[in-house]
Order: sequence, then structure tokens, then C-alpha cells
Amino acid sequence: MSHGLAFRLRRRSRAALRRNARPYGYAGVVTLRSSLTLPRFPVLLPGLESLDGLSRCLDTYVEEAYVSLGAEPQRIAEILFCGLTERTNGARDTRRPVRLGEIAALARVDPVPVIAVVETFRRPGRSFLMLPAGTPLTPDSLLDITHEALIRQWRRLQQWTENEAKQAKLYQRLAAAA
Repeated sequence: MSHGLAFRLRRRSRAALRRNARPYGYAGVVTLRSSLTLPRFPVLLPGLESLDGLSRCLDTYVEEAYVSLGAEPQRIAEILFCGLTERTNGARDTRRPVRLGEIAALARVDPVPVIAVVETFRRPGRSFLMLPAGTPLTPDSLLDITHEALIRQWRRLQQWTENEAKQAKLYQRLAAAA
């Protein structure tokens, strides 16, 4: 790791801790390492900046997992992550554990395709969802996002939760008017 990158990582990590956030610098380094063909290389600042810097490392890393899915698994992933995210007062999104069977019911599918999507996001090296990789999944398995940083930094999830909040407000206005 270059001296410049180490200095920037330390500075950004301290700033993130002051904001009571945990940086996902590891995700960026893993993404950076996997994007190069060399088996071993020094992690350099220009390489990290090619990932849009530290603030977007997690977004890039989770988006890579999402894009690897087909159309139907992407639909299930949206239902899964919207189900695992809850908007509280003040428009702050937080984690909300949900049973796998509940996600399957919301998606109107068997638990099997939901399990396949969950496996994509919890495989070794990704670990975006709990239960840990290797733990058998059943409809009664309680799923959760491993860290709220995923909610704050994954742009697609932010768009989904924003759209869901708008739909909920519209529904409330229609119900009040009825």
C-alpha cells in the first residue's frame, strides 16, 4: 500500500468514526484487488480513486453483486433489501430483520429463488447479509443487513427506499381521503 493511500485511509477512517460511521475500506481494497489481473500488487491511490474514492467503495462492491443477477433475481433482491430496510421518522433508513419466508411471500415465489439471491449477497468475501455463509437457510431463517453502512452507501438501495417512502405517503393520502 502506498504511503499516500495509507495516509488518506487513516484520515478518512478517523473522519468516519467521528461521524459514528464505520468505513468499509476493506470492500474497496477487495474490489480494487479483484479488478486487476496481477496476483499481488501494491494498492496505490490512483487505483482507489478509479473506484470513485473511499466513499463509493461499498456501493461499487455491492452493485457488482446485484448486476451479476438476472432480471427475476434482481426483482427479488429489490424486495429483499426493501424488506430489510425501514424508514424511521426523520427520513433515516435503518435495518429491519425479516424471515426468509416473508420475503418469498412478498416476492410471490418459492423460498428457493430467494435463497439463491441471499447466497449471492452473503458469500465469502461479500457478507452483506446475515446469516454467515455456509449456514443453511430455511423459510424461518432470520435475515438482516450486516451493517447500516450498506443502507447509507448503496445508491440503488437509497433509490428503492425513497420510492417506497413516496408510495407509502401516496397510499396514506389516498386512505385519508377515502
